[in-house]
Amino acid sequence: MVGELDTGAVVAPGTSDNTGAALGRRTRPGDVVVSIGTSGTVFAVHPGSVADASGTVAGFADATGRFLPLVCTLNAARVLGATARMLGTDLDGLDRHAGAAGLAAASRQRVLRR
Repeated sequence: MVGELDTGAVVAPGTSDNTGAALGRRTRPGDVVVSIGTSGTVFAVHPGSVADASGTVAGFADATGRFLPLVCTLNAARVLGATARMLGTDLDGLDRHAGAAGLAAASRQRVLRR
């Protein structure tokens, strides 16, 4: 069951990290989410099941009755540090760059660093 608190916070017991992120971001069909953490994932919500015989795209369900095709790497833990070095800065500098790009980018950056 998916619900919402009076504060607007979404409550969805039983969701995983990616299904919870898709729900919390209120991801819609056409949106693509890139999550960089211990693993790197790219996913989107889709109205129908997605079958991939190669196994590259996992066919998860999301928390709202739609589907969540997802591609995952085994390790993405060093991606943000490598990106910062390529830009000639550190993680705090990368955060400032994200902040300069706008609120949505800055909030994503802060979520990724936790």
